[in-house]
Amino acid sequence: WSIIRGGLALCESYLAMASGDMEQSAVLFKQATSYLHDEGPYYSSTYFRSIVALNDSISSILSGDTQKAIESLRAATRIARQANNQFVMIIAGCALADMQALQGQLSKAWETYQRVKYWAQGPEGKPLPLAGLVDMGLGEILLEHDFVEEARDYLERGVRITRSMWYIGSLHGVISMARLRQAMGDIPGM
Repeated sequence: WSIIRGGLALCESYLAMASGDMEQSAVLFKQATSYLHDEGPYYSSTYFRSIVALNDSISSILSGDTQKAIESLRAATRIARQANNQFVMIIAGCALADMQALQGQLSKAWETYQRVKYWAQGPEGKPLPLAGLVDMGLGEILLEHDFVEEARDYLERGVRITRSMWYIGSLHGVISMARLRQAMGDIPGM
């Protein structure tokens, strides 16, 4: 029974995270871990550990400790790859690139996004909806370098790809497009 309760709390935590409610996500996540004891097979799985690592990473990001967040995101990405947890791989990889960019390491961020772009390919090479986050991140880097036209291509594609996942990509997309319009001198278009 505790595995079912823990699994439900874990799903609810994911949904709260996806909707942007990090506080509720943390509460539900703690609830999930209390049900999924250390000795249980689910708790010891690499898949579950990748989710725990992502949650820890998000806590580091929200605390403002960029260096700790980078280390935690690298660990989350590594564990997610071992578990073949594509969702965590992509989210943690994009967050890692964002942290690198925040530190002014735009070349490293670009390389990280390129790696994540590979992970965000679905069957037959078609990009998954989360690949839009990669395109938006790459567009932001291009915008920082004042490559406005190239940035527009990436940002518009990113917004288009993430449309089906409005709760994850929409705010990021709107902010990125506003920055692009400002860089293009299109203030009324904002």
